[in-house]
Amino acid sequence: MATLARLSIVEMYLSAAWTDVSADVILSRTASYGIQGGGPNDRTAPTGTFKATLNNSDSNSAGLSGYYSPGHVNCRTGFDMNVPIRWRIPTSGTGGFYSGAFDADAFAIGVSARTWFTGNIQSINPTVGQYAEQRTVIEAVDWIDIAAQVATSATLQLSKRTDQILTAVLDAMTTQPTARSILTGNSTFTYALDNVQDEKTKVLQVIASLMASEGGFFYVRGDGTAVCENRLYRAALASSLTLTDTMQGLEVSRSRADVFNRFFVTAHPRRIDAAATTVLYSLDTEPKLDIGQTITMIGPYGDPLNANKRCGGTEMVTPVSTTDYTMNAAADGSGADLTAFLTVVASFTGNGVHWTLTNSGSVLGYITKLQARGKGIYDFQPVTMTAQDAASIAAYSEQPTTIDMPYQDDLYVASGFAEFLLNLYESPTARAQKIRLMPESSDTLKNAALNFDLGTRISVLETQTGINTDFFVQGVTFSINDDAVSNLEWVLAPADMASYWQLGTANASELGNTTRLGFA
Repeated sequence: MATLARLSIVEMYLSAAWTDVSADVILSRTASYGIQGGGPNDRTAPTGTFKATLNNSDSNSAGLSGYYSPGHVNCRTGFDMNVPIRWRIPTSGTGGFYSGAFDADAFAIGVSARTWFTGNIQSINPTVGQYAEQRTVIEAVDWIDIAAQVATSATLQLSKRTDQILTAVLDAMTTQPTARSILTGNSTFTYALDNVQDEKTKVLQVIASLMASEGGFFYVRGDGTAVCENRLYRAALASSLTLTDTMQGLEVSRSRADVFNRFFVTAHPRRIDAAATTVLYSLDTEPKLDIGQTITMIGPYGDPLNANKRCGGTEMVTPVSTTDYTMNAAADGSGADLTAFLTVVASFTGNGVHWTLTNSGSVLGYITKLQARGKGIYDFQPVTMTAQDAASIAAYSEQPTTIDMPYQDDLYVASGFAEFLLNLYESPTARAQKIRLMPESSDTLKNAALNFDLGTRISVLETQTGINTDFFVQGVTFSINDDAVSNLEWVLAPADMASYWQLGTANASELGNTTRLGFA
């Protein structure tokens, strides 16, 4: 059955199938995702969100009040928190908005579409009171919310590129992003994930550390694709859209807060033990183990010379009976030796050991010794590289910022990153922070709205502010009603207009008068 004309479709995964619920969506739909800033430390996107309002009165598609109130006798089958949801917009053959009347059946079988959001419902808030508006406001979150909540279970990575480490981190997760677009990393890290604390470090924290160490960017597109850009990707991009006084709004700032003229970039060369004989974990209590009982626990690695400092570990040794573990009938180690009845299974990660201990004997025992041996990996002497511009400091006072590259052990990369960022941020400019478009005003803007993606390079020319430069689209906020696009806002990051000399890179390795050394 054809539906009323509208510009978008909202679908929920109900009863094991994608179900169109658009007929019950009222007011506007809004999605926001991507990196929400354009500063030197803005490299990993936070959780993306989608918000919509549903008709919860008896005038909805089912004619049932409470249709979108979980727990209500009339609640729609399958509707609840964590239900998958997506928001799609039909496009014409040329990439612009679909101009004809919207028919859900035709859309499903033939009209191409762009997915502007995919995620899971996080909150459901029905309006209270039978005489109120009887609406239900839902908010959904994208995959990044999962990455922000779940502790990583990836193991130590040795001599791996950024993309390889990120792939290992994602592969270890139970819930995957819809798709991946991961570029080959420009850095290879001798040690990575050795600083992960198994009991609490979240996946998103690891991703942010990787992006800081690579100098790249990570975000999730509206269709659920997880994207990782390496640090050279944007340098090769040409502008794909020029806006000349055609924007609805432009948030411009010429502020000292946007000037950074002294950078402190920290790299982390590691030290590693010569032999796998260092005790990196030792149990300092004597837990009891009942007959037939199994317990599991995490033993964090620590510096044997300083018990308060965590460290990493590699080439861990399989525990040996009596050497690495013992069990006795008494907590003080006296009484019968029950070690033969203690089964020890150790699973080693880069920062700790996961123990599974079982008492298979016929009497209660006490674990009187438990230790893990291997090579310690120590990150206790980071090196900070600096770059500064004396003229900028004299003119605008010192405006410092710090960049930490947790997995980067190459001091030349850290130094090059400091110089690159200094070139980008040392001079005050009229910097565009956000740009707002009204796509309905022209076909060009309609196509731009549907064809753009995060990471796109655009040229902005605006007469009143004098802006005439390039930016990268970092994030997006998009709202639409049934009859019109109400708001399209892009978060921008500055693009250096200079061409870069990148050693060994085709079309970017001819050092000349218009090029300068890039961050490679």
